[in-house]
Formats: sequence, C-alpha cells, structure tokens
Amino acid sequence: MRCTPIGADERIVLLGSCFADNMGRRLAEYGFDVVSNPLGPLFNPFSTAAIAERALDGRLFRTDDLTRRGGTYHALFAAARYHGDDSALLTEAINSVFTPLCDAMNGACTLDSTAMSNVALLILLA
Repeated sequence: MRCTPIGADERIVLLGSCFADNMGRRLAEYGFDVVSNPLGPLFNPFSTAAIAERALDGRLFRTDDLTRRGGTYHALFAAARYHGDDSALLTEAINSVFTPLCDAMNGACTLDSTAMSNVALLILLA
C-alpha cells in the first residue's frame, strides 16, 4: 500500500470519537477543508457507519427518526445537544448540519473514521 500525502486542496471528512474532533480542529488550523463530526462524537463503529452510509446516500432525517421521552424529542444518532420540544424544528436543525456532511462525503478525497480515541483509519477515495 502506498501512502499519499494529504493536500491542502483536498476535502477531508472526519467521523468518530473526540479524536476525530481534535484532528479536525488541528487540520482546519492548518488550512485544510475539513468537515468533522457535525452531529457530535460517535463512539461506536455501528453509529459511525450508519451516519456515513446515510450521508453518502443523501438521506436527510425526518421527524420519525426522533425519539420522544417526557415531551422532549431526542436524536439518538446525534450528540445530546440535539433535543427539543418541537420535532420539526429539531429535524431542521439536525439537517442544517447534516446536509453539508452529505455534500462533503460525496466530494471528499479523504475520509477518516475513528472508533477509539487512539485509532484512526484513513480511506482515500479515487
């Protein structure tokens, strides 16, 4: 396998744990075009794969993707900050950060998925 340096003209998508967040911040500081965990950190491979697949398919979220508990809607696939009393507003807020991820995933040169805080997997797309 040949390693290819990442160029500043490439779009980079990072999904996964807080390690992906930290890498994203650092890469952005150095001028890279980065989309990093717009729905918040994802701490298991299933969640990361599900979000990546949904973004690649361009499937936006709907109100029936939310869970309601005690009058408050929650997005179990996103960080705890995504909750609210109005399912339509919550879905709109989620999709406002998810749509750029869909766009980035479909035009990305490099994807990063982290399953643990000390592991990174880079996938270069042709």
